Amino acid sequence: MTEEKRRYVLPASFDAYLSAEISTFLKNCLLYTTSIIGLSLAIANESRSFTIGFFVAFFFVIWQNTSAKLKWQHYALYGVSIVALLIILTTLFKVDSSSGRWLIYKIAISIFKDNWMTGTGINGFQREFMHYQADYFIRGNYTSRELLLADNTYFAFNEYFQFIIEAGLYGIVILMSAFSILFYIAKAALNIPSSKSLVVNTIAIIIAIVLAALFNYVFHLIVFQVLFLFCAFILIGLVTYKFYRRIFFWNAIVSALVLCSVIGAHYHYSLTGISAFRKLKEARQLGASGYRVHAEKIIDSLPKVLHEDPEYLEIKSGLLLGRMELDNAKSLIYKLISKRPSFEAYLRLGMIYELSGNDNQAESAYKKAVFMVPNRFLSRYKLFKFYKRTNQTKNAIATGRIILSMPVKIPSPLVDQIKRSVMTEI
Repeated sequence: MTEEKRRYVLPASFDAYLSAEISTFLKNCLLYTTSIIGLSLAIANESRSFTIGFFVAFFFVIWQNTSAKLKWQHYALYGVSIVALLIILTTLFKVDSSSGRWLIYKIAISIFKDNWMTGTGINGFQREFMHYQADYFIRGNYTSRELLLADNTYFAFNEYFQFIIEAGLYGIVILMSAFSILFYIAKAALNIPSSKSLVVNTIAIIIAIVLAALFNYVFHLIVFQVLFLFCAFILIGLVTYKFYRRIFFWNAIVSALVLCSVIGAHYHYSLTGISAFRKLKEARQLGASGYRVHAEKIIDSLPKVLHEDPEYLEIKSGLLLGRMELDNAKSLIYKLISKRPSFEAYLRLGMIYELSGNDNQAESAYKKAVFMVPNRFLSRYKLFKFYKRTNQTKNAIATGRIILSMPVKIPSPLVDQIKRSVMTEI
């Protein structure tokens, strides 16, 4: 090659090389965009579940972007890093939250043991958990930390475990089938080189959501429902377009219909829910201020479809109790307990029975309220006053001593007032 030719060839070669390098850099940026942004947002919002999810998703992107075959040492390093992050997040950050979830898991295992075959049914966890929590504290084998962490709980903070509790063995089969299908679709989509960036980013989002659901109630939130379905439909669309073009059109239509249905249903519910929430909040404030007539007018103006809602039942039963319509109030309380039991509901039920002169049922309801969430002073104080009124001196003294020795979860004037009252009456 002559010197003159080299002058033209070398720059052309360098331009091609530079163009390839820029192209590779841009592709890498596109590949890592979702996982880096997701991880940054998770850390900024202090979401431990999504931090773990996007951390694993980031490793997935590295794996997909590595041309050389990874050795077992690399996989071991990734595994150790993930486990280390999990330990750090659970032991050094939001420790009370981690301990509270361990308590939930411990109690939820009992629900699964009793219903492992057929499950508890839809929303069964919400209906059953508080009763099992009360039984756990009645047995007395708990720590003072667990006592402080107990609260009204309606989620297992593990979507798959909660689904298995509610669906039983069928739930395990459904989950295994769903994950197998999802894995097959993702694997097929990764074999489409022309859409690698889109596929890898989409799978990264799915990985983050799926892993976050191990530690939180992700799939109960509409934004993650829609995002998960949208990502799944992208993968299905790419696979069907590449390998099964005959059904691509119908797949696209079905995907669009499903997404529109989910969003539309939530949008309609949100419009109703937002309006109802404002009215319920206003009714609660009016009722607490003594304007019961105005509060009842607002409550009664709500659509009938909301009359079975736990929030409605709670406020309406309180208004009926204030008006001394004990039978109607009791009926609504039992409806509330059948849908979403709480220590407040049993406390109110105890008051109804006490006002009705049914002391045995009143004591039983007060005790249930105490053991459902044993760190609450008000329920124990109600039981203490009940024992005083019924001249059960021994039980009153025992309950009073427990109140005085109880650790305080959240200091408040009410707690101080209760303790002073017990000290003077014991």
